Parts: sequence; C-alpha cells; structure tokens
Amino acid sequence: MSDGHARWVRSADGAGVAMQEQRQARVDLAAACRMAARLDWQEAVANHFSMAVSADGQQFLLNPLWRHFARMRASDFVLLDAQAGLTPETAAIDRTAWAIHGTMHARQIGR
Repeated sequence: MSDGHARWVRSADGAGVAMQEQRQARVDLAAACRMAARLDWQEAVANHFSMAVSADGQQFLLNPLWRHFARMRASDFVLLDAQAGLTPETAAIDRTAWAIHGTMHARQIGR
C-alpha cells in the first residue's frame, strides 16, 4: 500500500488478515523459493520457507510438503496459525517445518 500502513480486514473465521499484503507476501515468498532453487540453495523437497502475514506474527505462510522450491507458486503456500496447531486441513505440511516455523512464529507475540 502506498501509505505504508496495512489495511486489516476480518476474514470469515474472525482472524485479522491484511488481504493485499498477504497476496504480495505469497508472491514474494514464491520468488524467494525460486531464487533459492536457482542458486542451488535447496535440498530437494526438504526445505521450508515461512513468512508472517499478521501484525502479531501468529498467522504465517509455509510451503507445502513435497513441493520443490523451483516449482513454488504464490497460491501453493499454506496459511497457518501458530496458536492453532495442525489440523486435518493442514495435512500437507511437513511436521519438521511445523515444529521449527510454528514455534518461531508462536514466539512472536507482542513484537
């Protein structure tokens, strides 16, 4: 956004999400994955990138299980909540990625 401030809206589940910023975050994160692949900074399908998309850092995007960085698209990232834990809907997430990135984002409270 041109004024540098996020426009927070309420999604159907009540979570605050800046829709335009989340879209841009998805695009940027996919580009970072593809660049990492071009520079050979990936380990087949075992790497994980995440990015906070909520003001408190609790909601974040994470690349799905079994997707090579070179093939990542903005729409591929899974939106997760660090406080919610994994659910059947998030089955496409690597458990190691959740342990690392979920913990990291959960500790962003108040920052």
